[in-house]
This record gives sequence, structure tokens and C-alpha cells, in this order.
Amino acid sequence: MGLTFDTGALIGLERARHHMRKVFDVAVTHDVRITVPAVVIAEWWRFGRKEKERARLLRALVVEPVTDTVARLAGIALTLVPSAHTIDALVMASASQRPHEVVYTSDLADLEALLEGVPQFSSIRIERA
Repeated sequence: MGLTFDTGALIGLERARHHMRKVFDVAVTHDVRITVPAVVIAEWWRFGRKEKERARLLRALVVEPVTDTVARLAGIALTLVPSAHTIDALVMASASQRPHEVVYTSDLADLEALLEGVPQFSSIRIERA
């Protein structure tokens, strides 16, 4: 089991929200892999006063490039769930590459729609960030 964080989860960490800090701290303490698709970093990263905090958090994460396999699966997901957003589909497609992955998100409804609409995502568990 591993964790995948979407942009909302990273924002929760950055803003020191208790729940996400606890999830992060427990995962790091127990050497649980935390994966973040590279496109999520692009959506989250901003230049400015919190850049050092973001860089510190980033060092504890595994940033995963978007492979052609993940990109194609995200495209399938966008076909099956037309209301889905590309980054959400990429997060779910990335997570589906690892067995028993838990995705932390602030967009529960969007990711649950993908979970319900895409058979390849059936082994993923979604938790609120």
C-alpha cells in the first residue's frame, strides 16, 4: 500500500492542516511511499514566500512522470467520465498503477466519479485531504 496526493492534499500540507500533517507524518515515519504525479506539482508549485516549505515537502515525495500508459488510461477515463478533469484523471491513472493505493484529495466527488466510472480504478481507495 502507498499513498497518492493530489493538489488539494499538497495544499493541505502546505497550510499545515492537522489531518494532512498527521497523514504525512505517519507515512514518513513508517516509510510509506507518497507518490505525486508531476502534473500535480505543476498545479501546486508557486514562486514566493512558501517556496522553501514546498521544497522541503517535495523532498519527502516520489514525483512520478506521466508515462504513455498512464496518459492513455487517463484519456480512457476522460471518455468514460466526460465531466472529469484531466489532472484528476491523471492522478487516478497514476494511482491505479500501484496495488491498494490510497488517494488523498479535496475533490472527493470528482475522484469518486472516476472511481465509479472506470473499472481500472476499482482497487483505489479515496480519502478526504
